[in-house]
Amino acid sequence: MPPESARPVVTPYDQIPYQGRPCSESHPSRLGAIATLLGMVPPPVATARVLELACGDGANLLAIAESLPQARCVGIDLSARHIAQAQTLQRSLGLTNVEFRQGDIMQLGPDLGEFDYIVAHGLYSWVPRPVQDRLLALCKRLLHPNGVAFVSYNLFPGWRIQSILRDFMVFHTRDLGTPQQWIAGAREALDILIAMGTHAQMESAQFVGNYARVFKRHIDSLGPAGDSLLLYDSLASVNTPTYFAKFTEHAAQFKLQFLAEADFRLSLPESLPEPVLQLLGSSISSQVDLEQYVDFFKMRMFRHSLLVHAERELPDSLDVAQVMRLHVASSAHAKGIVDPKLADAVDFTTDNEQTLSTNHRLTKAAMLQLYQQWPQAVSFPDLVAAARLRLQEGNPPSAATESVALSSDVVTLGMNLVRAFSHGADLLALHAVAPAVANTIPERPRTSGFARVQAKTSREVTTLFHQNALLPRVTALLVPMLDGQRTHAELVAGLHKLVETAQVEILELAEFVNAEVDEDSLQLDALLRASVKKSLEILLNAALLYQ
Repeated sequence: MPPESARPVVTPYDQIPYQGRPCSESHPSRLGAIATLLGMVPPPVATARVLELACGDGANLLAIAESLPQARCVGIDLSARHIAQAQTLQRSLGLTNVEFRQGDIMQLGPDLGEFDYIVAHGLYSWVPRPVQDRLLALCKRLLHPNGVAFVSYNLFPGWRIQSILRDFMVFHTRDLGTPQQWIAGAREALDILIAMGTHAQMESAQFVGNYARVFKRHIDSLGPAGDSLLLYDSLASVNTPTYFAKFTEHAAQFKLQFLAEADFRLSLPESLPEPVLQLLGSSISSQVDLEQYVDFFKMRMFRHSLLVHAERELPDSLDVAQVMRLHVASSAHAKGIVDPKLADAVDFTTDNEQTLSTNHRLTKAAMLQLYQQWPQAVSFPDLVAAARLRLQEGNPPSAATESVALSSDVVTLGMNLVRAFSHGADLLALHAVAPAVANTIPERPRTSGFARVQAKTSREVTTLFHQNALLPRVTALLVPMLDGQRTHAELVAGLHKLVETAQVEILELAEFVNAEVDEDSLQLDALLRASVKKSLEILLNAALLYQ
């Protein structure tokens, strides 16, 4: 195979800009919550100074800036076209708390100032070693003493399998000369690998073919963003995955230490099967050792690691008391009627089948309260107060019992919530700040300006919790209208105009609300109203509407 250096040196951004999307794990509210849980006192998120290196077209930082109007955000990218796109969108959104600069990371210095949170998503694995060094040096130099840096990177051992696909795509496109040709050639290469696997006798070749099929489905599911992933990840001239232990060693050279993963999926000894733990014996002598063994066990491919200053002393264990400073949100719900005062265990399950099972009375009451207030995030003290009220209905305990038993219960509740958070934000999320999310549909619904812009070209929009949500097409068509100025009746009229201009078909509306198609004008009006009602319910549940 010809060396990758034989590929022509091209910067393809001017032809196919990278289509950015917010990275949910990178929001300062999440970074601040994790740092708080782990015993730090991070800078206040609401007024944070946020730096994003390799910000691309600004999608991630613009969503952050709009969600934190008192913050100061700076985005830097090597591509002048990316910066121009970001600045154009910034102006259209009217945001004054964010600025974008074109610049080379190798030329950046201390004149940028100090930042509370630094984000480097999609940079470390895709640049040469000297640039990786510079990235970590800047994190060390520019980060507030109690600040947090977010660095994502491709990971071994999982990327060993992906490397087979990458090598084949690079080889298959070796004689092609333009980014558009590389993308088409990469898609063709995946089809060839799938066909090879289908007809192969060797199990290893069959496995690679099946893996290529899964990867192709993932690329296709991303729509136009799939082209960006192929071009700038699979076909990138530099793509250097690393082992977690190697990454932490590299960070240590710049006096930075690992804090946690941004997804907060804690690696605990029980993450490994008991027979494996017995065989490992004393081989695990640190958290880094454990994380590395778990990576091998899970064949992990990607990490979003949080770094802090090495001088910062971190506790050996979680301090549950720190949950008192955070906000909690969960859509998990129980089936049927639940009496939290009973001792039986109850399963609280999300729509994507994530489950928290507990027989702890205060936890059950808290989960019921969170579901009642979803999608709002509730401060932990307010959650405890509301859960206690649920338990005291009809038979309030004595003051002495409350002060002793429930103080112990609060600790257990905190531990249960942290454990749920460690299983993923889809089950339960902890936030340093709580956005003004509605939990009832407002008379004049409003979503973020960034989501309104996104919905003009895509069904995927960013929620007020910085999550990416894929909407039904009918719902996405309504989002640009949600500026807080229109009543529900006016939204119905707006949807009617889309029908009249053939931007949406009556049949599509009927399928959306599971109704019969009828050309009668009265029936059409009912169909439009039902479509608006269902869309607003979807947007409310997805945390896309402001109070």
